[in-house]
Amino acid sequence: MASFLTDYTNLLLIATALISAGMLAWPAFTQAGTLPAWQAIELINRRNAIVVDVRSEEAYRAKKMPQSRHIPFETLEQQAARVSRNKQTPLLIISQTGLQGRKAKSVLEKAGYAQVWVADLLKEDKGLNI
Repeated sequence: MASFLTDYTNLLLIATALISAGMLAWPAFTQAGTLPAWQAIELINRRNAIVVDVRSEEAYRAKKMPQSRHIPFETLEQQAARVSRNKQTPLLIISQTGLQGRKAKSVLEKAGYAQVWVADLLKEDKGLNI
C-alpha cells in the first residue's frame, strides 16, 4: 500500500479523480434549496404562493413576473412584515443570484415566515417566458 501512495502517477490519478468528482458535484451544491420552475409554478397555482422579487429595480422592470411583489433585497429586512399577513402562506423568492435568494430566504424565515423557497424561474433555459 505504501508503494502505491508514493508513486506520483497514482497520486496524479487520485487527484484527477477527486477534482473531477468535485466539478461534477458543484452544480448540486450551488443550487441547493432552489425549486425548479415546475414546482414553483405548482405552488403558485395550487397553494396561492406569493412571489417576492428581491432583484434591483432595473432588473425587475426589464423582466418581471406578473403578480409578483417587488421588494429590493436592500430593503427586505425593513419591509419583511408587509410581505403577507399570514406567516403560513408559501413565499417564492426570485433573485438575481442564488446567494442573494438564500440570504433573502434567511431574512424572511427570521421574520417568522414558515414556508419560504427560492424559485428558479428566471433562467432562460427553463422555457418559462415571463
